[in-house]
This record gives sequence, C-alpha cells and structure tokens, in this order.
Amino acid sequence: GEVLKPGVIEFPDQKISILDAIGLSGDLTNFARRDNILIVREVDGKRTTGRIDLRAADFYNSPFFYLQQNDFVYVEPNRKKPTGNEQVLMRNITIA
Repeated sequence: GEVLKPGVIEFPDQKISILDAIGLSGDLTNFARRDNILIVREVDGKRTTGRIDLRAADFYNSPFFYLQQNDFVYVEPNRKKPTGNEQVLMRNITIA
C-alpha cells in the first residue's frame, strides 16, 4: 500500500505492532489514509479482517494492533497521485 518501502517484514518469535511494521516500511506516504488501515489475518483456515484508525486515541486497544505471523497489512491511498503530465502542468502554471 501507501508506504515508502512495501514488502515482507520478517520477525520470527517477536511481537511487532502495526506502528513498528509501518516504521520498518519507511513510514506512510503523503497519500496514505491513516484512518482506514486494513489488516487481513487467517485464523483456523478462515480469513478475518480488521481496520485500524491511527488517528483514534484508542487504536492500541484493537486486537489487530499487534501483528501475527502471516498478517497482511494494506494502507489505502486517500487520493489520486498526480501523473507526470499533471505535475508538469502544475509546474508550468506555478512558473507562469
């Protein structure tokens, strides 16, 4: 998702929180939604999902705050990223 270094993080036999995982992934980008982070977890062969709002004061009470083995974390974008053409257009408008 919207982190600087997406990929797999391996932590054998250690407890890791969602904040640790985001930090090890290089932090959230400017386009990341901080209010709707999706965690997909498989328990007894059945997938469960949870969402965390990092802006909420009690997000650390969520059962998904601490990640488990093979959890999948997806950080959604909050808006469309500008394309190369749009960036050039905005630069030219600024210069003008």
